[in-house]
Amino acid sequence: MPRCLLVLFVAFVSVFYANGQRVININDSINWYNSQYSDWNSNEVTQYPSFNNAYFDRQSGLNLKYVKKIPLPGPGKVSCELIPLNYSDLKWTQNSNPISNVGENIVTEVVEERGKHYAFIAFIPILNDGSKLKLVSDFHLKLSYQPSYTFNNRNTPFKSSSVLKDGDIYKVAVNKSGIFKISYEFLTQTLDIPSGDIRVDNIIIYGNRGGLLPEPNFESRVDDLEEISYA
Repeated sequence: MPRCLLVLFVAFVSVFYANGQRVININDSINWYNSQYSDWNSNEVTQYPSFNNAYFDRQSGLNLKYVKKIPLPGPGKVSCELIPLNYSDLKWTQNSNPISNVGENIVTEVVEERGKHYAFIAFIPILNDGSKLKLVSDFHLKLSYQPSYTFNNRNTPFKSSSVLKDGDIYKVAVNKSGIFKISYEFLTQTLDIPSGDIRVDNIIIYGNRGGLLPEPNFESRVDDLEEISYA
């Protein structure tokens, strides 16, 4: 009897690890509705599609991103295939930032939260065939999970020092979109920089290019400030 139990146990383990990869299938639905977007520059109000619990998408500037958090047994890698089941035509003129097809904008990431691992799946549930936009209301997610024994908590590590550690720092507010001119008078009169200290090759502009921070914790974000070219 003990010998029989041992054989069954070994067979179970070989089946689980022989393949190594685990498939997770999820069906989900989205209830679309019309929302409003206000342009701060022109004060125009336009309607755009959205859905409950939608996240902000930096590319389109609208609340259009679907995010799903899925528990995993441990660290590893995840890939995702999305299969639209039901969709409808969208009568909406998109803004200047184009929306890519749903199959091209899927983001997958495995993160650790308080000792537990999760897969985050994010995408814009809109089909774009180049001529028409379609709202995906029902879809199937097929996740392929490959376990691993190493895990990196952060894709982009923190910088060891800030770009602001050296030099004289001047903070300038930018409260609207557009092209701005930094003149000699602005440097000497507004920022009160001595004229003898002004050299073009010594002036560096840093910023984070504005916009909202991504809501999902797994999305990459800029650490510290980036240099903005003005030449």
